[in-house]
Amino acid sequence: MLLDPVDRIHKIMELLAASSQGLTISELARICEVDVSVIKNDLEQMEWKHPLFPLWTNQYEFEEGQDREEDEEENEDGKELYDPAYSDEARWYFRPDYEQLIPVYFKPEEFFNLAELLTILPESSSVSEILERQVSAIVGDDLYKHQPVQYTKGNLDPYLLDEQLITVVQNAIEQEKMITFDFHNHETEVGPLGLVYYSRLRRWYIVAVHKGTVKNYYVKNVSNISISTQPFQCPEDFSVNEWLQTRWGTEFGDSFHVKIKFKNQSQTVSKVKKDVAHRVCQLTTEDNGDLLYEDTIIGRNEFLTWLLGFGATAEILEPADLRGQMRKIITEVLAGYNEIS
Repeated sequence: MLLDPVDRIHKIMELLAASSQGLTISELARICEVDVSVIKNDLEQMEWKHPLFPLWTNQYEFEEGQDREEDEEENEDGKELYDPAYSDEARWYFRPDYEQLIPVYFKPEEFFNLAELLTILPESSSVSEILERQVSAIVGDDLYKHQPVQYTKGNLDPYLLDEQLITVVQNAIEQEKMITFDFHNHETEVGPLGLVYYSRLRRWYIVAVHKGTVKNYYVKNVSNISISTQPFQCPEDFSVNEWLQTRWGTEFGDSFHVKIKFKNQSQTVSKVKKDVAHRVCQLTTEDNGDLLYEDTIIGRNEFLTWLLGFGATAEILEPADLRGQMRKIITEVLAGYNEIS
């Protein structure tokens, strides 16, 4: 029986979420009993209509530093461009590892201590190469758990960290001083706590106290950093790691209570238990094997990204506005089908 677009997208979610090895477009087309072109369109709608869909592929879509808009502008002869992500060899994934949703915290001196150990690196190695190795050494794996799987949304190469930025943060912490920098061209003075690496977006952040609130600042938007004359001392009872554990990703915002039902299908329950094992939350197993998950979280968009990875096996019960936001995401994706002649 031919599935309508809504049911077919749910089917694709479930298939990809259940497959640890990923599936090709041809395999998805055969299972869904549709033409390959239909699945390609489904994936395009899911991938580009909303940035929260956690689609992955083992093929790079474009060359480094090149995005889709630039590619389309250069395609003046009207020929269809070759996109490796949509080739017969590409395997698609819809299960983001939770490790990629947890930012990793570092004290600046950890970078330099590890750099001294990496004597095999040539002197010409860039700071970014050294830092990538340092992250791997601390985390115990590469920046992505399943190489060569890559996140496919645009150009997400790591932003190169400036060695001066690391040095300023380190010296300020040692001297118990605040730091000043321009953030989005606005001068800011904060008390530095360390550096945070968020592997899902491959971004570095300065984590710091600003007017009594702990925040993180994307280093790409930081310039003219220097040590201030104002004193700063981190409270002894404060832990950056504990502060991060209450969050999904690096978002700001108020905390809110969630209640989610996960269906007992395709190893969903076991994966949820693994993903939230570090959190202080409530898990209730129903008589039919379904799982109720209740938690208080910060990070609405990243939480939705996680939920989308479970496809139709996850249902938002509370809050109502989060349920509405999920419905809006699905609606935006499906709206693309109205544009197809």
